[in-house]
Amino acid sequence: MAKKNKPAPSTGLTLTAPALLFAGGMLVLGAVGGYMVGKAQGIVEGGESSGAGAETAGATEPRGKVVNKTGGELRRLSEDEKKKLLSDNKSRGTVKDPGPAPVDSPFMAEDILSGITDPVQRQDYQRAVTYMTKGNARAARPTLVRLAQDTLGTKLEEPVAALLCDAQASVGDVREARTSIETFKKKWPKSAHLAQVWLADGKSHMHEGKRMKRAAGQAPDAPANEDQKKSYREAVSRFDTLLKSFSSHPAAVDALLNKSALLVELDDMSGAEAAALRLADDHPSTKQAPRALSNVARRAMAAGDYEAAGRLYQAIVAKFPQDRAAKGAQGQLKSLKMLGKVAPSIEVSEWLGEDYGSLEELRGKNVALVFWATWCPACRRTMPKIQEFYDRNKGDDFVMIALTRHSKGQTTQAVMEYMKENAYTFPVAVDPGSSSRAYGVTGIPAGAIINKEGKVVFRGHPANFSDDLLKR
Repeated sequence: MAKKNKPAPSTGLTLTAPALLFAGGMLVLGAVGGYMVGKAQGIVEGGESSGAGAETAGATEPRGKVVNKTGGELRRLSEDEKKKLLSDNKSRGTVKDPGPAPVDSPFMAEDILSGITDPVQRQDYQRAVTYMTKGNARAARPTLVRLAQDTLGTKLEEPVAALLCDAQASVGDVREARTSIETFKKKWPKSAHLAQVWLADGKSHMHEGKRMKRAAGQAPDAPANEDQKKSYREAVSRFDTLLKSFSSHPAAVDALLNKSALLVELDDMSGAEAAALRLADDHPSTKQAPRALSNVARRAMAAGDYEAAGRLYQAIVAKFPQDRAAKGAQGQLKSLKMLGKVAPSIEVSEWLGEDYGSLEELRGKNVALVFWATWCPACRRTMPKIQEFYDRNKGDDFVMIALTRHSKGQTTQAVMEYMKENAYTFPVAVDPGSSSRAYGVTGIPAGAIINKEGKVVFRGHPANFSDDLLKR
């Protein structure tokens, strides 16, 4: 006869269902707490890592395993660390609100919005339209990719597909954009959103040319080669198709802006000027209009076409007097008036190196003036070219003076250290501000060249200093 099992001795503790749930919860909490402490110590294997131990961490442990490598001396997170960790966790997955959707966008027409019954889908669509309108295609693209899948076969599929074409082209995904564009044109050949698709088509060719330039290691302002020019001409052709059929569509604004910039790359300055002026006349309320005029005027200045530059800067002042571009244009017009005139005197509060005195004392020499500062990113990019220009031309007939104003915390000591660290050897002088004003400097770097007779023969970006200019 089998023996009956005796009941276990009572401990006075009854494991009820609530008690079991509580115990399970504590186990989960303990595991999470251990993970958090371990992550704070940098001992979670398989995650992204940076720092000295990034290459060797986790070489022998399974990926994703939490390993105690602290010798048993685990510490508690401080209150500040807890707050930061919780804040980081809350911020993950959140999408920054781009603001209200533009009511005048053709993608916000009532016949489109009325077909969206899902409130979440409606919110996503409006956010994507807002991002695209503000030129932030990178932020809009993930939402548009998701919407393209979710809206197949619905009324929203067509406008979403058009926006996705533009988003892909705008961020430089040329291959994906071309596929989407071809599909759209075949599926909706008479779509009201074809303007956006033609814009995307032009952008895809434009970015193809820019990609060639980057792949060749060329600077952004380097002249385009024949292959790049071919892509740019293809882009201009697409923009022209858009402008011919959809001249009043908002996409025409970007088409004219990009067309004017590409025509500059194609050495068609008259065409670039015409496109920029058309944008200003047809779409005067857009911020792109004064921007296009400024871009073409700046390139005209760099090319020495001062007559065209003067026309464009005058157009900015006349058409957009309240825009901030007008202030810069006024300064450039002041600079243009200097050409051929006796150079304004310069004032120097401190010489860092040789004291050259006044410009009057330098008659009989070619003089280059450079206006710059240590904190200026554009100056940092240009300074190596300026040093090369100085090295090639320094001598009895040529003097360069780099004028800098102490602002944004810049000091004489900081300037001296900057020059030494970068091995720059051209003379530097501290401008109290009057010299910059005399030469109409509204942005740096800026430059001027004064001939042996003391007359201004160049006023523009110092990256455009040339040996040929000095010879002339």
